[in-house]
Amino acid sequence: MAVPRLYWRDLAPTTAYHAALFSSRFQPRSELHVHDFCEMTYVVAGRGIHLVNRQMLPVRTGDLIFVRQDDCHAISATDGTDLQFVNVAFPRAAWETFCALADVPREAWSSGVLPRAVRLPPDGRQKCEPAFRDALFSFHEGAPALALCRFWSLVSPYLVHPTATRAKDEARLPPWLRGACWAMHDEQNLHAGLPRFIELSGVSRAHLSRSLKAHCHQTPTEVVNRLRLERAAMLLATTTDEIGEIAAACGFGTLSYFYRRFRERYRQSPRAYRLQAPKAIAP
Repeated sequence: MAVPRLYWRDLAPTTAYHAALFSSRFQPRSELHVHDFCEMTYVVAGRGIHLVNRQMLPVRTGDLIFVRQDDCHAISATDGTDLQFVNVAFPRAAWETFCALADVPREAWSSGVLPRAVRLPPDGRQKCEPAFRDALFSFHEGAPALALCRFWSLVSPYLVHPTATRAKDEARLPPWLRGACWAMHDEQNLHAGLPRFIELSGVSRAHLSRSLKAHCHQTPTEVVNRLRLERAAMLLATTTDEIGEIAAACGFGTLSYFYRRFRERYRQSPRAYRLQAPKAIAP
């Protein structure tokens, strides 16, 4: 049986994008299909199965999924729950133009056999769910292009953010370890470093080390240093704080150690990284 192919010219030829709310109370599953456009889907509630490119992937509340042109997929509810998700569709050409302007790397959404899927942390859910609902409301008010740009700007960082965790990876982490890792994104916890990481995990250092090695292939010290460097890179690109202040705020004991670790990670000095970061045009 041939899989139906959907075309943008038939779905929403006169609008910048299309948005819809799906509920399994009214439709138990979406039908298997392919399309010539891209989609972002956010799971608002419930659990389900995403059948995509001949593989079955679990989905649940808080999942963000990017479906590419020509992905063959369908989503259905499981466990008798009311699966609800908001779907926002848009032309691939428009998305690629946005990616070029916003420096969204292609590998964040177009590489691999399976589409990108991210299980969002609580703060990500608080930002993404309203963004999807606003896009849904704006669609019914005419779907202006500005609304689509605003939606992309709010949601796309979660496809590429270095601390975002893929759903399949997060599912493998024990709850205590997942909670400790996310808590370490807090500035105060990052500054406190490894002792705070051990405290937050609620287990011994040896147990934490074994678990991180098994699930993340990193030591506790490597995880802390990675998170500190990622925060430092963000501050270099988004603030005018002195480099020494940033290093201290992120928990690095000496400036020389910070410079050495930063070069190892980003292949350039903190100053060079800051100079290369995208800048707003100023008079």
